[in-house]
Amino acid sequence: MAQTDSRYFATYCRLDDENGDIKCKVNAGEVAVGLELVFDHEAYLNERNKETARCTAKNLLDKELGFLPASYARRLSDLADDGWIVRLASSALIFNEENKSFYIEAAVIAYEPEYAEAFDAFFKGCLDRLGAGDRPDIRLSDKLIDAALEDPNFYKTVRNTTYPKLKKGEAYYKRNRSLSENMIIKGSERNIGCWIGTAFFWIVVIAAIFAFVYFFILK
Repeated sequence: MAQTDSRYFATYCRLDDENGDIKCKVNAGEVAVGLELVFDHEAYLNERNKETARCTAKNLLDKELGFLPASYARRLSDLADDGWIVRLASSALIFNEENKSFYIEAAVIAYEPEYAEAFDAFFKGCLDRLGAGDRPDIRLSDKLIDAALEDPNFYKTVRNTTYPKLKKGEAYYKRNRSLSENMIIKGSERNIGCWIGTAFFWIVVIAAIFAFVYFFILK
């Protein structure tokens, strides 16, 4: 699908685990599908002493979870410098058997700030679809961009796209959210009901463990 850097740009890409002198390690438990990541970008001098763009995906605790590949880093860094809003979300978690490491596939969406209201809603809707196991085709033609600007529920109509084929020794570890991950993410959005639900869930678990210990071990 054709798209240009006019109003909107989006893609899926796999995050690198190192960039220049910085390396990162992803733990499976800290990444849920459809989780928004923090975008950061900077310029640095590479090993050839040439200024290069580095775009980093972080969690809310400022830990690096991956780096956008060089094929997109300069483009997104320039868009961010021009005032565009750049948003990232984890779209899948990949496990590599050879080095026993996890890698994040990310959905990347960038748009001009004057269209923030429409594309903020589109991005949020795509987060929910990713969490449900969908992989919406976020690459939009000019015609579809117009549709997204007009309809706040446009994200519901975007068709799915296939997951990339992985190389031998790799497998998709996560392509949707678990119930507990959904509750945690909703809780992080300050949804009181989900905070209560999460608390209730752990109270039940703890109570069950206590009951087991009391009746089958202590009694």
